[in-house]
Amino acid sequence: MSGSPSYFCPLPHRRGPSASSWPPYQKPHLLHSYRHLPSRDIQHDAPPIAYYARAPIGCNLNNGFEQRKERDPRLVEHLDGLCEGLLRYARKKGGLKKGALITWRGMLTRLLVAAYNDRDSWEMNALSLDGNVYLEDSVTAEAVERKIAEDKSSAIFSYYGYAFESYSTVKDTASGARTLAWTEDMDVDTNEQWCCIAKSKIGQRRLYMGGEIDCVEGQWRNSLADCVELKTNMLIKDSKGQTNFERKLMKHWAQSMLLGIPHVEVGFRDNRGIVQQVQRFETMRIPRMVRSSNEANPLWTSQQCLGTFDALADFIVQTILPLDPIPSWTAANPESRSKLPEPVIWRIGFEPKKGITLSVTEDAWRDDEGRWGFLPLSYVQELVDAP
Repeated sequence: MSGSPSYFCPLPHRRGPSASSWPPYQKPHLLHSYRHLPSRDIQHDAPPIAYYARAPIGCNLNNGFEQRKERDPRLVEHLDGLCEGLLRYARKKGGLKKGALITWRGMLTRLLVAAYNDRDSWEMNALSLDGNVYLEDSVTAEAVERKIAEDKSSAIFSYYGYAFESYSTVKDTASGARTLAWTEDMDVDTNEQWCCIAKSKIGQRRLYMGGEIDCVEGQWRNSLADCVELKTNMLIKDSKGQTNFERKLMKHWAQSMLLGIPHVEVGFRDNRGIVQQVQRFETMRIPRMVRSSNEANPLWTSQQCLGTFDALADFIVQTILPLDPIPSWTAANPESRSKLPEPVIWRIGFEPKKGITLSVTEDAWRDDEGRWGFLPLSYVQELVDAP
């Protein structure tokens, strides 16, 4: 679609914390869970792979660094696990409701914190299918190679988060009793993940999302309320450190709120990577805690985040959904649906302090066998063929 137009949505004006008419938020409801095995194969309806056991003060987050097994950053999995899980849910419930954004939690987090993202631009890919809009990260092969090169110098800091998760959990037991003393030989494999799929709403926008869960506290009762998010942070020594931490809390709140995870536990480390303090925060109280530091001019507010999300999400859906090719194709092919129409693939670009731009792109997955755009062809075919 050479020369196709682009569409721009500015960030909403920042309003005070007392402003009214902010969009309502609906508590997420768990739909499905699955596990990525070390091979990255998927096991559906899988139980949790990690249960909470508080990390000991003094644990060394450098342990196991040389033995770590990392997920291949060149491996592109798109939304495949999410689509597989949603398909199982749709079979039981007779389909998915329309007008939704369907994506990973991380993409929704970008929209939720966009009002206060003053530095980092990003891009997503989007397409509409059967009444819903799908989003995924847009990363070129060149960008992946650049990130791999950059990460070599900072790999230890990324590893600290995984190490803290290992210190804070036990495997395959809900007893909460640590049965293994962590040593330099501890095994960290980032290929293994346990993911949950949930549905929710912000404003009138329906959401289907998937995300990785760090651990479950106590017995797993098929409820996201049993889950705990685990994070690390440098030990806070002064007001600058406190301000930086409160900014980071915005993303911690957004990630946990989106999936309905009630607690965020932070391991505060020194510059050697030794955990000196562990503190738990209630997800829904984080915004109030940050606001209390400066009532007149808070660093961020949940109201502004929700309002910005509502505006951007509505703009994305209202712009992209009318070009969903499936309804007109279905009407023209009531009997035979052997060849699907071409998907219309969009690029969403975010510019800090300005807003998002939407434009149709021609450079994505036109020749990928087994895919319709960036979605699995089998997933698309089954949704379209459903009565």
